[in-house]
Amino acid sequence: MKHFVDLQLRVPLKDLPQAERMIHKADVLGYSQVGIPFPPDVTQEQISKLKQVCTDAKLDFVSRTNLFPRNSSELLRDLRRYRRKYEIVAVRCNTKDVARQAAKDRRVDLIQFSATNLRQRFFDEQEAELASQALSSLEIELAPMLQLTSFSRIRLLSRLRKEAATAQRAGVPITLSSG
Repeated sequence: MKHFVDLQLRVPLKDLPQAERMIHKADVLGYSQVGIPFPPDVTQEQISKLKQVCTDAKLDFVSRTNLFPRNSSELLRDLRRYRRKYEIVAVRCNTKDVARQAAKDRRVDLIQFSATNLRQRFFDEQEAELASQALSSLEIELAPMLQLTSFSRIRLLSRLRKEAATAQRAGVPITLSSG
C-alpha cells in the first residue's frame, strides 16, 4: 500500500516523454499521489495530458499552481482568477504584505517562503495565527535545501526549526515537498 504524496513534482511541461518517466519513477518510489505545478495560464489540454499519464501510472493527479504576487492586491486578483481552475494554490510570499494576505485568505492552500533569502521569510507568531484560522499550510521545499552549501544550509535549517516550532504551537500543518 502506497503512503507517500508529493505535492510539487516539477516535471518538464514541454517534454512529455521526460514527464512520463518522472511520473513513472514516482510510482516506482511508492508515491500514491502527485501534485504537478502548472503556470497559472496553462491550457486545459496540457493539464489533461499529464492527468492521463498519471492515470496510466496508477497515480492520483492533483493540479496545482504557484503564484508569485508582488503585492496583496495582485494576490487577490490572481486568487479570483485562478482558484477554481486548480485543486491546490500555493503562494510564494516575498513581502510581508503578501505573506499576511496569503495567511488570512482561505483560498490559499500552501504558503511558501524563499529558501535562499532568509530576509524574505516572514513566518512568525502572527503569521501562524492567521494561517491556522484560514486552514493554510506552511510548505517547505527540500530541493533548495540540498542545493545550499555549508553555512547557508545551517542557517536555513535553524530558521526552519524555529518556524516548525511556531507552526506546531499554532496548529498550522507543515507540508514537505520535493520542489
